[in-house]
Amino acid sequence: MRIFKNIVTYLFWIVVSILIALVYAQCIINPNAVSEDGFWYLLHLFFKIGMLQMALYIGLIIAFCFILIDVFYLKKNLKYKLKLNKYRVIALFVITVFVIIVHYILEKIIDVI
Repeated sequence: MRIFKNIVTYLFWIVVSILIALVYAQCIINPNAVSEDGFWYLLHLFFKIGMLQMALYIGLIIAFCFILIDVFYLKKNLKYKLKLNKYRVIALFVITVFVIIVHYILEKIIDVI
């Protein structure tokens, strides 16, 4: 039962990190100004699929880093559940900021992405 509880908990944090990445993707990608009628519907479809794909990758990177930090650091050093959840949220947002900074550096400054 404990393993099932851990799996459900980490699935929740994975979904939260993907949602945060989706908000980030929506913020950095400007809205598409082309009309959605006719042939331009394909452009909107590719635009939405690309945004979801980028959000999925960034969200999974955030989730992977968060799970590593949670398993190897937070669970071992914090014993109280209320403090653990507070520090998990803080850790998730710190990891998100770090991933966003690395993404910005790779995309705008080094021009790798």
